[in-house]
Amino acid sequence: MFAPEASPLFTPYRDPGGQIFYILTRRAAPQQQAFYFVNDSCSPDGRYLWLYASFPPAGGMEQHSLAVADLLENEVRVFHDAQFWAASPLLERGTDCALYTWENAIYRRSPRAGEPAEELLRVSARGLCQAISTHLTCSPDGRELFLDRRMGNRRFDFGSVNLETGVYTPWREADFYFKHGQFNPVDGDLALVAKDFWVDLETGERQPIPTVDGVYERLWVCTRGGRMTRYAPLGGYATHEWWGAGGECFYYCSPEGIARQAVSGGAPERVHACRPRHAFSSRDESRFVYDQVCPAPGEAFYRGVASSVRLFDARTGEDRVICTLNPSLCSPERPNNYHIDPHPRFIMNDRYVVFTTTVLGRVDLAVAPV
Repeated sequence: MFAPEASPLFTPYRDPGGQIFYILTRRAAPQQQAFYFVNDSCSPDGRYLWLYASFPPAGGMEQHSLAVADLLENEVRVFHDAQFWAASPLLERGTDCALYTWENAIYRRSPRAGEPAEELLRVSARGLCQAISTHLTCSPDGRELFLDRRMGNRRFDFGSVNLETGVYTPWREADFYFKHGQFNPVDGDLALVAKDFWVDLETGERQPIPTVDGVYERLWVCTRGGRMTRYAPLGGYATHEWWGAGGECFYYCSPEGIARQAVSGGAPERVHACRPRHAFSSRDESRFVYDQVCPAPGEAFYRGVASSVRLFDARTGEDRVICTLNPSLCSPERPNNYHIDPHPRFIMNDRYVVFTTTVLGRVDLAVAPV
């Protein structure tokens, strides 16, 4: 088992709060950041830690290149042939490769140098999809990937694609953009989807998430047959949702803290009173890592605003700091274009937390033992 704290690729950093975390200081790109929090980014043995690489001003929030830190060969490799939209990458089961999307296709990228990206399958569509996945997730049996597609200005659907046959099965068509689709980790006939804002390509008008009958319509679970269940969020608002590992509930960030919702229904439950921007749970769903924005007095949120990272243990009630402050590298007038929120999550059997940090005055990947 490989350990970041023993690797020459990483440099220890002592946070003012006392936590020591390890920053990937071996660089192959101007910006190196953690995966979006929904998907794991580390191979089971810890050898390969995948990350996003970017080269400002190229790309932006929706476009990065895959990169990997190889803790055996002590190299950081950027794969310029593996660019992807949004936050799509997923580690492939049973291999040490990563999957990602580009246009209508799903690609596979080996972590080794000299092995080019390969097209795994192409999803059929009438014309070119603007996007086929916010972030790839795999069915419990490993046979399918869940997709949420924008096929045109006002054409949306979501469903699953078979990795062996390439056949796409739509679960539901919609006239509103449902994104952040995620297979339930134990039930392959359930998926979590979220209504999200979108921009009309013809008018430029921003379409916000609606509130219907007093319910902010962010949170939905869909069956393979297309039956939709809406859930009223705690505090009247929800964002950045994910499945609990047991599949019986999902979690999200609300104005009242980290919230839990049973798929079977009932009222949502507050797990921890805080102001989370993103959060994620351990496999036993007893610990939660989350980030918070830390704007200056009188300052509104903007992409790249200062932030912190914390860890909450629901068994003991302890809430402790991992990173006291990620300073802002930009301003409200010139926000960051690369979605550099910390996006913390557990990796390597919950022994570490990986996140994006700016404590060294640049965008870096960091790993903290927990």
